[in-house]
Amino acid sequence: MAVRHPLSKLLLRQGIVYYGGKAWTSEHELRLRRQRFDSPALQLAYDTTFDAMLFGRQCGLDCRERAQASKIELLEADATTRARMRASSSAATAQSTLPNVVLSQLPCRIQG
Repeated sequence: MAVRHPLSKLLLRQGIVYYGGKAWTSEHELRLRRQRFDSPALQLAYDTTFDAMLFGRQCGLDCRERAQASKIELLEADATTRARMRASSSAATAQSTLPNVVLSQLPCRIQG
């Protein structure tokens, strides 16, 4: 949405409003692709803004896909970490009781 804002405002400043149905559909994008201006500077600004909108939209898709993949990786890593923690916790519990058993079997000498 944020990548579309500069393009829509540039068009609005020129008095160009889209009435052909819902905005940002494939039909609307075709109309945007055909938009031309007499002023070379305005055309350059429009082309640059339109390209930035397309690039931003593509980056947004890429970012969402990467975020989804990262989320899956994090969930898998979290499950692995939890399993390791449970295993090490039970092993630590067994190890912490082992010295107590061994120490209790040693003869005690009290020196005075």
